[in-house]
Amino acid sequence: WAVARLARRVAEHAAGLRVAGAQLLQGERLAELVGLALRTVSALVMALIVFEWLSFLLRQFPYTRPWGEQLTAFLVTVAAQLGGGVLQALPDLVIAVCIFAIARGVVLMFRPFFRRVAAGGRQGGWLDADTARPTQRLFAIGVTLFAVVMAYPYLPGSSSEAFKGISVLL
Repeated sequence: WAVARLARRVAEHAAGLRVAGAQLLQGERLAELVGLALRTVSALVMALIVFEWLSFLLRQFPYTRPWGEQLTAFLVTVAAQLGGGVLQALPDLVIAVCIFAIARGVVLMFRPFFRRVAAGGRQGGWLDADTARPTQRLFAIGVTLFAVVMAYPYLPGSSSEAFKGISVLL
């Protein structure tokens, strides 16, 4: 009920957001995103409730009491490790995102040049109209591959053997 109601309210408000006469956000997509976020949060809350119930149940019997007491400590330890890992990975992820943004900017910066050559606006030189489109694609692939190579050391887990194996496979 809450998901449906909130999604309907978001869709109503999204329809009113317009910039220069164009709708800024699509209400249906935003409603789906809000619904997904609420379902994810509710699933996490339910998992936490089940986990605490199991811990409580295990603490009720003398034989399983140590397990019940360690279960909550285990959850807190895992959550702290995950949170610490995410916080440690953020600076490297920011650098990787910057590298990919610069690569995207370079590709977009050269797009008008290739379009002008493809339209026949530029005569002579090393590139003609027939090969401008394939050259643009090859240039974009080359810049993207260069960005991947430059960002590779900054990706979380890039030093693990599994990550190295996948990169060799690719």
